[in-house]
Amino acid sequence: IISLDPNYSPQIWPDYREAREVLPEMLGYATITKPSLDDASRLFGRNLTPEEYITRYHEMGPEIVVFTMGKDGVLLSDGSEQIHIPARPIEVVDATGAGDSFWAGFLVALLDGHSLEHCALFAREIVEQKLTTVGPLPDTIDREAVYARIEAKSASPGEEEEG
Repeated sequence: IISLDPNYSPQIWPDYREAREVLPEMLGYATITKPSLDDASRLFGRNLTPEEYITRYHEMGPEIVVFTMGKDGVLLSDGSEQIHIPARPIEVVDATGAGDSFWAGFLVALLDGHSLEHCALFAREIVEQKLTTVGPLPDTIDREAVYARIEAKSASPGEEEEG
């Protein structure tokens, strides 16, 4: 598994032409990527739909695209199917590191052998902890407890929205 979070910001990478050359080359090695709606719109323009952005990322090489859209949730794509995982309403107190927290949670669940959808549910739990906590996440998170919460919520009708 080669993962790449293709952050793009002109404030950090002012040479747009270079970014448009380097990112596709790097994504050609990735098997999974996590672009955000903000990064995609800065890279490709604001006139595309999330599905069109996802297609662009697949065309650069990754088999799996995990497209984060903030309060609009996540679109998972394996190239043939897309699954929407909605965000849940929470009170955000600190968004610093939210994307990294989501991606770390997703990759942990992936390495634990879970489906893409289950990985996104796990990542959503982790990012919600980050968003509702000032400062960094705790040094240790009991991932078995997180998996148990996901299972409990999926067993309770009406807890989860359909994707």
